[in-house]
Amino acid sequence: MSQTARRSAPNAATLDALHALTREDLARVDELLLTRVKSDVPLISDIARHIIASGGKRIRPAFTLVASQLCGYGGDRHIALAAAIGSGLWGIEHKI
Repeated sequence: MSQTARRSAPNAATLDALHALTREDLARVDELLLTRVKSDVPLISDIARHIIASGGKRIRPAFTLVASQLCGYGGDRHIALAAAIGSGLWGIEHKI
């Protein structure tokens, strides 16, 4: 949302609240992904680390993490689920 749009709609929801709710868990998702993208080809590992560090593609994982909070989930499996959803690596649960 642009700064102009934010000023004209002061009560408009932003993603800042979502990020605040999921910041710590998203960091855990990133850590998990970084442990899983190792390759024998250094360039592939470097590219994967760069993509993960860029912080993009976090809406679906964030929604997954918030849903786990709303349901009162107390385990750790939501991290792997959010990583799988965010990375598009649907087979990741077999590697975790």
